[in-house]
Amino acid sequence: MKHMKILIVVLALAVASTFADSFEEAAKLIEQKQYAPAETMLLRMQQEITAPRIVYALGFCAEMQGRKEQSIVLYRKAIALYLQSDIDEEWATYASRRLAHLQPGVSTVLDKAEELKAAARKVDGDETQLQRLICAG
Repeated sequence: MKHMKILIVVLALAVASTFADSFEEAAKLIEQKQYAPAETMLLRMQQEITAPRIVYALGFCAEMQGRKEQSIVLYRKAIALYLQSDIDEEWATYASRRLAHLQPGVSTVLDKAEELKAAARKVDGDETQLQRLICAG
């Protein structure tokens, strides 16, 4: 059983490494303004894993190729994925900035979501504090 756990960890690390390498390669293509090949690579990656950074990069490629409406949808999806998973915050922030550029006034979506998350944490904290007071009394 111990060997199985080690194998699973090794496989997970290999997948993460491959993902990082592929994303880095796609990012280099984007830097070189080779949006179509980068988009193809990102679409292949998305079949394996859906992460805010991949969706953001797809949105950016779409935007740079003149597909504004598609890029808006993808930027919103990147933000939604971040809100569901709490990973890739910087990429959700980039998506929010691109949305603000493409649709002024939409930039507050991520800010409002963060505000709501902070409020939820505060409520959870207040509830925990209240429970402590009740139990102590």
